[in-house]
Amino acid sequence: MQTNPRTLRAEADAFDRQLRFPTERDRQQRDHILTVAQALLARHGRHTISFTALAAALRMAPATLRRHFIDLDALLGDILGRHLLALSAALGEIPFDHPDRARQKRQAYFTYTRGAFGGLTEAHLLYTRDRHLLPDDILTSLELTRDGIGDLLAGPHAREALLLLDTPYIPLANIEAMLAALPGEPTTETITETTAAEPATAKPATGKPKPSPAPTPKQTHLRPISTRHQPPPLRPPRPWHLTTPRPARAPPP
Repeated sequence: MQTNPRTLRAEADAFDRQLRFPTERDRQQRDHILTVAQALLARHGRHTISFTALAAALRMAPATLRRHFIDLDALLGDILGRHLLALSAALGEIPFDHPDRARQKRQAYFTYTRGAFGGLTEAHLLYTRDRHLLPDDILTSLELTRDGIGDLLAGPHAREALLLLDTPYIPLANIEAMLAALPGEPTTETITETTAAEPATAKPATGKPKPSPAPTPKQTHLRPISTRHQPPPLRPPRPWHLTTPRPARAPPP
């Protein structure tokens, strides 16, 4: 099984940087590549641009571009890693002792990832749309960083918070309302139940508590049924031997 070229390149760069530092010209060229590639990839998508086409758009030979990045996946991973580093720095500016620190972090996340017209910035659009196209050796570290940011934003509701915050054109107030409606999410308002105070029992001069009076039965508001609408009582039938037989009727003439 062959070793991944990106892994070999990263190890070689780490070993080479112990001997020499990049020049100012190399740093400027690398920043220029990242800036232009970020704009082109955000507009056209990762799946529509090749490494050779990007080198032609940057007006440099593919070998010159390969001096900085081994392939297009490494270039996109560097763009997203730099974006997450700056986003984490923005969240870290919230004071640790802030009374509503999680909400302030969500507001900082929302502000940093939104453009002038409410949509996502170029780097965050690449992060939410195209990071799944990256290979596992690059995507794993990005997903770990995303999980850590989500825990800072909403704790147990990290996935829901990231899903809402990464959806463009949703106001922050609506996001906070939807997060507050989730079970287990702490709310800012507390509801206290007030009950009527019981009267204090008066104490006699001897110091013994006065016994409370016996509870009176509750009075009902049912009206009695009128006797005029009641049916007459049933009388029991008389025994047969006490009944007087009726006289026989005479036949007609």
